[in-house]
Amino acid sequence: YVVVAFVDGWTFDDRLVFLAEPPVAGKPTVSISVDRSVVAIGDAVKVKASLSTDTPVSSMAIFITGSGVFINQAGVHTSTAVICAGSGGYTVKEMCGNKDEWWIQIPAGAPEGTYVAKIDVNAHMPTRAEAVALFQIVKPEITSLTVPSQHVKGRDLVIEGVTNLAKSGTEADNPNEAVENYAYLTIKDLAGKVIVDPNMAVGQAYIDDGGKFRFKIDNFGVKEKDPLKLEQDLPTGYYIVEVKINSSEMTDTETATFELVKADVKL
Repeated sequence: YVVVAFVDGWTFDDRLVFLAEPPVAGKPTVSISVDRSVVAIGDAVKVKASLSTDTPVSSMAIFITGSGVFINQAGVHTSTAVICAGSGGYTVKEMCGNKDEWWIQIPAGAPEGTYVAKIDVNAHMPTRAEAVALFQIVKPEITSLTVPSQHVKGRDLVIEGVTNLAKSGTEADNPNEAVENYAYLTIKDLAGKVIVDPNMAVGQAYIDDGGKFRFKIDNFGVKEKDPLKLEQDLPTGYYIVEVKINSSEMTDTETATFELVKADVKL
């Protein structure tokens, strides 16, 4: 078979129409990934990198950068800082202490913005190989809060919401799997008297899958009932709800009101 390159629809001659360049011998194959596209400050992002090569590489660097800073296991840096670097090896694990993935916690000093996790091999050489994975760093946020506009005294009060924080107790919450991500509830009357505070068991909630959290207070507003054990029934009227989330590095707060009413009595 003969391949003929036409200069236009009808003409072919000895002019150079295209040039096929063979792959560079010895160029490594690299890849890098992050576990999600949006990470809240205080949470951790999982970075996983791979390298395949027929010859030892002259250099390798794995790092996170964006918004004028670098982020690694030690925090935020204004000059170059890597997650791992090495040379003379064939794989990431060989040059990074038998590791090819890392949980990197995003500290409060990291500006919001777009970041890249990058692997750069054989920099400044014809056999250079690079790969990047993009993600966003954002502030912790309560994206929705559901509080009933009216609540009947003595019934169970449920307050729910959604945040952009990772699930409590996971490596994305804390690489050591300690629980850092919480939602906290405060309920007070219009005069400022606190009915529910975040130090109570009912005033704390874990962050679940998808950033969901839920508070449930049984028999709300009735005296001597668990869990509040009020000395007297709460009066009807309006109450203020304050929900705060905490990622250990940064917080966000949302407020709402509801009306506490008596049950309708129908004969």
